[in-house]
Amino acid sequence: MNKFKEKISEATQVAHYEFAKTPEGLTTVTLEPLLEQVKQVYHNAISVDTKDLSEPEQRAVKFTLDATNQVYNFISSLLTEAEIKFTSEGYNETKH
Repeated sequence: MNKFKEKISEATQVAHYEFAKTPEGLTTVTLEPLLEQVKQVYHNAISVDTKDLSEPEQRAVKFTLDATNQVYNFISSLLTEAEIKFTSEGYNETKH
């Protein structure tokens, strides 16, 4: 399980996404870099050989993979929705 934890830690040591506060007090985050980091966590986790892990450890790895995949899909959906909105409103890359 230590190898699994090391792989996850590798992908999360440096956050490439940024946070900001709006004047209304809402927290915002840059999604594209966050999505890339989630993808890296997934790829690092999937590369771990689980054959020598105990059954509970294997379930923990599977849970992490499933949860990470769901987070990735959710963020991807948000970005798709934003792109549709920006395109329909005539925004370009520099106006976001």
